[in-house]
Amino acid sequence: FPASFDTPDAHVRQTVARALVEEGSLALPGIEERFDFPVWYRATDEGDIYCNYPLLQSLLMAPLLMVDGTERSAYLLCPLLAPVGLWLFASLLLYAGYSGRRSYLTALVIMTSTLVAPYATSSHDNFLWILLILGTVRLLLVRGPPQIWAAAGAGALAGALLNLKMSALVAAPAFAFLLPSLTLTKGTGLSEATRSWLRALRTRQTWSRLGAFSLGALPFLTLFAWYNHLRFGRLFDFGV
Repeated sequence: FPASFDTPDAHVRQTVARALVEEGSLALPGIEERFDFPVWYRATDEGDIYCNYPLLQSLLMAPLLMVDGTERSAYLLCPLLAPVGLWLFASLLLYAGYSGRRSYLTALVIMTSTLVAPYATSSHDNFLWILLILGTVRLLLVRGPPQIWAAAGAGALAGALLNLKMSALVAAPAFAFLLPSLTLTKGTGLSEATRSWLRALRTRQTWSRLGAFSLGALPFLTLFAWYNHLRFGRLFDFGV
């Protein structure tokens, strides 16, 4: 892997991680010259400079920076998580009814022979985005007694996703469809799936799942709002 970041976005996020590790602050002192790139930074009324991007990737990079303090350590975030991607793709294929061998072989092809491969070896946030969406979907598909805990985990991953990339909201309709407690069989048509979804909305199990999902997401939604207020002075100013 390269010894430095291959995208300026990731380099900016690494700068935030370094400030957190070395200064114990999310503000970025001494970088006024970087305002040639206002899309990345914004100054508060008090003169502090903050990154416009959400916080999650910087938080994940921080422990890696503590290993030896070099950019290369933080760069390895996505490559280190590549096995998680392999497992998630295989897990979804297993859920769909494929054999274990076929599932893992297909997942390996996806991880090595599609656009996922360069994302998984890049410092960009796209691979993290893929992992969080797949993880949320997989947990929402859990049925049986563990499904309440799985729904809470799905809420946590969805909340984390919001702290990574605002455009991840495009996945919200898929999460909303999977959240009710329903099981669809192979060959179910769209109209029948819609009717089943509407019926499931009236069940206690669905509302229990919704409550667990919301509780799981709450800490990350709080982090999201707090970081917005810290940077921009308003809870719902997203820096864009």
